[in-house]
Amino acid sequence: MEISLELLKVIFSLLPGFITAEIIYLLTSYLKPSAFERIVQALILTALVKSGVVLAEVFSEKCGCEATEKLEYVFSICIAIVLGLVISWCINNDFPNRILRLSDKKSRLYRYSIGLISKLNLTNKTLHPNEWYSFFYDTTGFVILYLTGERRLMCQILQYPDKPNDGFFIVFNAGWIRDDQSIESLDRVDQMLISTNEIIRVESIKREE
Repeated sequence: MEISLELLKVIFSLLPGFITAEIIYLLTSYLKPSAFERIVQALILTALVKSGVVLAEVFSEKCGCEATEKLEYVFSICIAIVLGLVISWCINNDFPNRILRLSDKKSRLYRYSIGLISKLNLTNKTLHPNEWYSFFYDTTGFVILYLTGERRLMCQILQYPDKPNDGFFIVFNAGWIRDDQSIESLDRVDQMLISTNEIIRVESIKREE
């Protein structure tokens, strides 16, 4: 019984970290790791939440509000939720890794500032789980799906599966590419569901200036 109570205390103390991690798993494409790795993540995230709680308590005391145990609990839950949302946004938008690689189509001041950061060569990586997500994150126009049986489909992707070898693509604005490179438009088709098992290759079409 004493062991169970101690375990409950540990879980309760790590609850903010687990809340943050669960939000990240729900809002991003990251798969849940092993139980041990999740506990390590919860420890790190809980440390970040506790730091935020300390700052919130200092601010509340300056505002004349006494920091109590109940108030600390509310602070920890709120900060855990906000932290989960912020980290999820960063992962889905590849931030800040993305700005370290940017170099064009921005103002002169922005390019100069980012250029200074880029010279630090802090990272060449993205926050996406793998290259699969990086490809589709940067693909906003038409793509060509090479299907089994030497079929080619030009379309736009509404949704793609989490795994390259499992699931379905939902596509729209689709048209078959004939042998003479002309397009047989599927005007009467609103959306199509295509299994990843039928897809051999995916090509992203360049946007015209």
